[in-house]
Amino acid sequence: MRLKFVFVFVILFFSMLLVRIYYLSIKSNEFYEQVAKNNVISTEYIPPVRGQILDAKGRPLAINNLGFSLSIAPHLKDAALQSELNNISRYFKDLNVTAMSKSYKDANSAYNQDFIEVVPFLDYNATIEHFASLSLHENIKISPASQRFYPYGALASHIIGYVGRANKKDIQSNPLSALTGYNGRSGVEGYYNELLQGSKGERKTKVTALNQVVEEISMQEPSSSEISLTIDLELQKYLEEIFKDKDGVAIVMDLRDGAIIAAGSFPEYDLNTFVGGISQTQWDELIKDPRHPFTNKLVNGLYPPGSVIKMAVGMSFLNSGKINENWSVFCSGAIELGGRKFRCWKGWGHGRVSLVEAIKGSCDVYFYEGSLLVGIDYMSAYLQRLGFGSKTGVDLPNEFVGTMPNKAWKMQKFKRAWYQGETVNASIGQGDVLVTPMQVAKNTAQIAAGKAITPHFLKRINMKKSLLFVALCAFAGQLAAAEMPAACEEYKKVSYDFIDSMAKQAQAQGKKDFDVAATKKEFEADYASIKKMSKEEQESTCNQGIAEVKELENMLKMMGSIK
Repeated sequence: MRLKFVFVFVILFFSMLLVRIYYLSIKSNEFYEQVAKNNVISTEYIPPVRGQILDAKGRPLAINNLGFSLSIAPHLKDAALQSELNNISRYFKDLNVTAMSKSYKDANSAYNQDFIEVVPFLDYNATIEHFASLSLHENIKISPASQRFYPYGALASHIIGYVGRANKKDIQSNPLSALTGYNGRSGVEGYYNELLQGSKGERKTKVTALNQVVEEISMQEPSSSEISLTIDLELQKYLEEIFKDKDGVAIVMDLRDGAIIAAGSFPEYDLNTFVGGISQTQWDELIKDPRHPFTNKLVNGLYPPGSVIKMAVGMSFLNSGKINENWSVFCSGAIELGGRKFRCWKGWGHGRVSLVEAIKGSCDVYFYEGSLLVGIDYMSAYLQRLGFGSKTGVDLPNEFVGTMPNKAWKMQKFKRAWYQGETVNASIGQGDVLVTPMQVAKNTAQIAAGKAITPHFLKRINMKKSLLFVALCAFAGQLAAAEMPAACEEYKKVSYDFIDSMAKQAQAQGKKDFDVAATKKEFEADYASIKKMSKEEQESTCNQGIAEVKELENMLKMMGSIK
């Protein structure tokens, strides 16, 4: 028995030894091989340019201003760093030297070989006159950069939303924001952030130990999509004129499909204030303003709806089975309940009224009496079915649900029983009933259209340029680089066939805004640029084309939402 134990122990020992030898000779070798490869191959991630936001007719609501960023070489001593910062501040006196120094020192390390960004964005016109002088400083690097710009300032601010500098929380939930530097904060900028943000590019190169590029291995361009909204710029401006120096909210909706062609929460605020970073003083002014310009009343404003809810309440009466369209009451101007009078807005009364007449005259007494017959629980449940007390599904972030009270709600919230007087108040949209203007608009539209409607601002995702590039790559991916110049004319024929097929599909889907001539002009520019490519660029395009072709099928499936 002891001999067997020793034998088993020896076998286990040698087995563990063999496993260890395998790890050291094979697995560790693979690890160190990868480490060595990483020391040779450098991967640079290229940030995408954020997609534009357009109105229904293609007019820009959110664009990108072109400019420059400034970076400083790593590992500079304090004196050298201060000298370069002084050089920058000499040309741009508004820049904060202390802030630039902090940005540099936070990012500087022995392991970093890349230039360190100290100024994220400078206006193109302000920089171009100093471009030559700055370029003479070998420790200063000037790079192209873009910054969000809202050409109409405060117009439709609560719809468009704004972008802000990415913080640690943003980067944690959206890693790409660390590369772009920005994240959508509100409005459609926030709701469609990932779509507008796009996807990063990737450039792989062979480098020396000092991070000097020896050879480019591969290049994948970044991509993004612009979006068109349903709102009409001219109608939006008209709303702004109506609400000048006034507070309120307005929604203009297409009954056919729920497209919102104009909307506003007033007062508005200038979106450009947030792009470069808002000061604490400016923030305090917005937050403390008694008119609440920062509140998006469209989806975050909660109000007693009043008489606009009477059509929905009337529908709950009819569907309860306790009241039909011929049921009527006599309105004398008030009813008495529990020793209290609940008055109609018309003090002398409406006389005898049915449902249609009660809605036309907005008779409160009719709805008082009807609600007492139907009861709050049924009325509340039916109104929730119609969209009150729930999100509308509109494409804006952080939509509120409001309150559609009932007996259980009050008991849970206040630990008190429900009173009939509360039922009466709820029947005319008062008491604890709270809704958003978007809920009211949706409900009114659904009653008028006779069908379910989801309000929305997105008209289409404009991926035409992306598709053009994919089509180019699909063609290029089948070619050797040497064949490309000679194949340009053939590419023209292929691309035009592609355009014609897109036009036919768009026509079949009822889309009349597909511009064939303009699209062909873009293809002309594409294949003209191919002819001018260097051999290396042609090879890179071909390699990228092979990868892009694989995505073509999926993108074509999206054609229903693509212009």
